[in-house]
Amino acid sequence: MNKQNMNLDATVEFGKFVSVFSKEDLFKLLKQGISVKSLTDLDDQLMTGTLFNNLSDDMKQVYLQFLRKELAEKVDKLPKMASTSTDVGAFFAEKYCGLDHEELHVVSLDNGNRILGDDLVSKGGLESTIAEPRQVFRTVLKRNAAGFFMMHNHPSGKLNPSPNDIKFVKRIQVLSKEIGIDLIDNFIVSDGKYLSFGEQDLI
Repeated sequence: MNKQNMNLDATVEFGKFVSVFSKEDLFKLLKQGISVKSLTDLDDQLMTGTLFNNLSDDMKQVYLQFLRKELAEKVDKLPKMASTSTDVGAFFAEKYCGLDHEELHVVSLDNGNRILGDDLVSKGGLESTIAEPRQVFRTVLKRNAAGFFMMHNHPSGKLNPSPNDIKFVKRIQVLSKEIGIDLIDNFIVSDGKYLSFGEQDLI
């Protein structure tokens, strides 16, 4: 067995070893390997790619296990079915009420209204997030979705849509009809409340 294969076997074994760790213990290990103060700081640093590539093989295994447990928690928290816009709006309003910056999310559904995923499409500042239609449709196509909801939050506490909000959503609606993937509704959430574009006859 050559040295490369020995290193690979050792990495696999270490991955199995850390797989039994809790998410909190994995985070503690990561803090020892890199300078990180919070989960958000961890994502901001590692998702750039450059820092991840500079991690040791063992630390990469720790981070991958951490991501698996984080993803499993998020999936468990997702509602399994999206029966009405009210269900999804209430879910969004509760989940994203505390953000201090704007985010645009897409929730993709299959033909049975089962939720395939809640994906962050764009992240912005205090008053706006910049997104392109291609980012939205890249997400729903990747999920092989039959339909989707969109959501962005207003940290200001105001639910009223801006002219740019309405223009963007109407553009997505037109494109969704052309592609054949249904935009079911769009939400603005803030302070635990939501506004539905469908309920307000904005789409």
